[in-house]
Amino acid sequence: MHIDGCLLESILPNQIAKSISNGQKEISFDVNCCSILCAKIDSFQNLCENLSPKQIISTLNILFSEIDSELSKFSKITKIKSLNDTYFCATGIFESDGSIEESIIDLI
Repeated sequence: MHIDGCLLESILPNQIAKSISNGQKEISFDVNCCSILCAKIDSFQNLCENLSPKQIISTLNILFSEIDSELSKFSKITKIKSLNDTYFCATGIFESDGSIEESIIDLI
């Protein structure tokens, strides 16, 4: 089965997408230390009450695209996932040199 690399890279961290594209079936590894950021939109439920479904999706797309853009400035931080009104990213998963805590603090 051929899996489109662009699709994988849009939903998975690049290192994992490349491994899958190269035929690796099982992806697991140890992480000694990492920092995880879960950024949730405050009062998202209240916001949704006043917007149409199309407006909700558009708003989330704009917001998460801006976060993606900012995140690209930090080489040690990896986007994990955006789910509903929450954005997940981490540092120290693929690169463990330097202060991983400072990378997340710099992002915030």
